[in-house]
Amino acid sequence: MKLQPRQRKPTPNKPLHTQGETSHLPIYQTTYLGSMTDVTTLQTTMTKFDVITKGKPVLAVMDKGLFSKANVKWLLEHGKSFCWLHRFL
Repeated sequence: MKLQPRQRKPTPNKPLHTQGETSHLPIYQTTYLGSMTDVTTLQTTMTKFDVITKGKPVLAVMDKGLFSKANVKWLLEHGKSFCWLHRFL
């Protein structure tokens, strides 16, 4: 059986939000147009966080959709705290 590549369905605007550590209330939400992949939004989002938090440290907890070597390199170069959630078999 030959596997067919998965077809991505176009998605409407894709929301991204985050919540406060103690309150669990949303502190940031934005919408990216079209069917952008998550991995391409990380640097923009983290840069916006610097403005929102006035440079206070932020721990980014992300899923595998944001993982890339380029993103890891960028986070390290900019001194960001981060962790990725990943399921191990």
